[in-house]
Amino acid sequence: MNRKLDITNWPHSWSELFSDRAFTGAGNVRLSFEPGTTQTNASIRFFRSVRIRYTIRIGAEAYLRNRIRENYTTQRLGGRVSLDKRFDYVYSAA
Repeated sequence: MNRKLDITNWPHSWSELFSDRAFTGAGNVRLSFEPGTTQTNASIRFFRSVRIRYTIRIGAEAYLRNRIRENYTTQRLGGRVSLDKRFDYVYSAA
């Protein structure tokens, strides 16, 4: 499920902190951090809906991927810019 970040929506209990209801809401930012022993991923994404003749979404993302193998370590730092159009709840084009 696509949830947006809302830093003002603080959790009301410990169970809500570890559920999908904490810090979600009306924001246009998505943060992701997935620490691990052999692989770590982190990303931040900003997006904004713009209405001209029809609504399109403009996005920008920065990411860091770190993977530890037996003989080497890879680290990828990158970004992307996107435009997409959602037709309904199922179909979209990017």
